[in-house]
Amino acid sequence: MQAGCGACTVLLQMQSDDGNAYFAPINSCVRPICSLHGAALMTVEGLGGKKQGYSTVQQNLAQANGSQCGFCSVGMVMSISAALSEKVDAKEMETR
Repeated sequence: MQAGCGACTVLLQMQSDDGNAYFAPINSCVRPICSLHGAALMTVEGLGGKKQGYSTVQQNLAQANGSQCGFCSVGMVMSISAALSEKVDAKEMETR
């Protein structure tokens, strides 16, 4: 198993040592499903979309032509969103 393209990247809600919630990117294609029992996950659709509006990360990537074929775009969006979640409250992240 390689999990190299990032198309399956989802965000796993984690708890920091100080009690703050943040999201960590994981490759869902190689993660055993039983290890996620009771976990909170967010897919790229959870970040935003056509109906509810796109997240800032999604908008900026599209406007700056930040993708090539598009397969790895999900991984980029989710990884950037995870990095940003370490600096903001996870509940605030859900509304973006």
